[in-house]
Amino acid sequence: MILSYQERIDRILNTDHIVLIADWSVHRVEGIYPLGSVIFIDTGGIKYQDTEVMTLEEAGKGSMFYYDVLQLLNINY
Repeated sequence: MILSYQERIDRILNTDHIVLIADWSVHRVEGIYPLGSVIFIDTGGIKYQDTEVMTLEEAGKGSMFYYDVLQLLNINY
């Protein structure tokens, strides 16, 4: 699913916390800074691009899907 520029901004504006995809660390959203086609999210010192993070809701749905696939394939986790 490809999000429009406004949808990318809205998904961050509608959450208080983000999950960094690289290490699953959770960060509080302090601000959002669009710069051209790039959207930066300020977490109180460190800034991430919106493409590097998920919302808590997205991360939760993603992890549940992962475990459903493991169960479907009879893979013990």
